Amino acid sequence: MNDSKPINIDVGQANDRVFTNFLGVGLVSDTSESVNENIKNLFGKAGYYLSAFQHLTEGNTFSFVLKHGETVVEDEAVMILIANGKYLGGQEIPGGSISPADGLLDVFIVYEAGLPLLKDFLVAKRTFEWNQDKSQVVHFQASSLHLDTSVPQKVDMDGEIYAETPVEINVVSKQFSFLVGNSRR
Repeated sequence: MNDSKPINIDVGQANDRVFTNFLGVGLVSDTSESVNENIKNLFGKAGYYLSAFQHLTEGNTFSFVLKHGETVVEDEAVMILIANGKYLGGQEIPGGSISPADGLLDVFIVYEAGLPLLKDFLVAKRTFEWNQDKSQVVHFQASSLHLDTSVPQKVDMDGEIYAETPVEINVVSKQFSFLVGNSRR
């Protein structure tokens, strides 16, 4: 018996391009841009992890202004990740609420790299119960954003560098229909 059903998923739009899974600035775009092609070809996904670890320990910050609705966040961060999907580099992004079909994008502002970021990621991986007062990561949801940086930053969309800041980001609801079945465990 076929118990599949169709679901309609959102896409993110950044200026004139779309992304299905994520958009990132800072650590994620630095990692994507600097991965060594020979290592990537030899080790596959592990090549990205090696590049990410190198950048995670460096943690270069950038100044940004992020506007969503009436809220304006002006600060410095090592990464801004805007997720429509649940995975980044094959690793599940902490946050049980992330859904590609909810009309919202999940925004993560990462203020500090290094061991605090790794600790937050590992602790929050399953439960997403960050103590935002003690964490170097802030999470919220939005349907539209404007991101600008004091110095243009490369923008990674779904693992490829396609743009630089500033960027207008919107969710475009229910753009693709997928047939999904019930998971059996």
